[in-house]
Amino acid sequence: MVLRVALAAHANRGRALEDLVDLVLAGYEERGIALVRRVPDPWRVVRRNGRVVGAFPARKGLVDYLGVWRGVPVAFDCKETGGVLSFSKLPAHQLEFLERWACQGGLAALLVRFWRRGAVVWVPVGALLEASGSGKRRLTLPECLERGVAVPARPGVPLDLEAAWRKALG
Repeated sequence: MVLRVALAAHANRGRALEDLVDLVLAGYEERGIALVRRVPDPWRVVRRNGRVVGAFPARKGLVDYLGVWRGVPVAFDCKETGGVLSFSKLPAHQLEFLERWACQGGLAALLVRFWRRGAVVWVPVGALLEASGSGKRRLTLPECLERGVAVPARPGVPLDLEAAWRKALG
């Protein structure tokens, strides 16, 4: 029983940030500001004798969110960490997809929540690639803030993604 609880907790890491992002994006969609949706990972279900006995990812997922904000294509993945963003936790296929997205003129980044510090940062893929190319293996919160954009909160909006997107575009 303990093992199941541990696996469930591991599977749901980052879920709090995604739920918050979903709430914010639903408000944007309702107001006609953006249409950005979570991209579900495809799963293959294993059945025996008509009963579901397991499931596994059918293929690697791209990123968590895709859509458009005021005519600008947006793609991002959510990551949560206590203190540092380790590049070992960033799948190469996700970084490659985000890089290609940015090359096509879209906003592409990681949305990183540093839960110990209560901070959320929009880190553009270009900054991630530059840091990893220079030999860095991880980024701290100050380094992410230096390379990215702090996502502010304001009354009624727990994450002002639109403000971060405006700053990211320059």
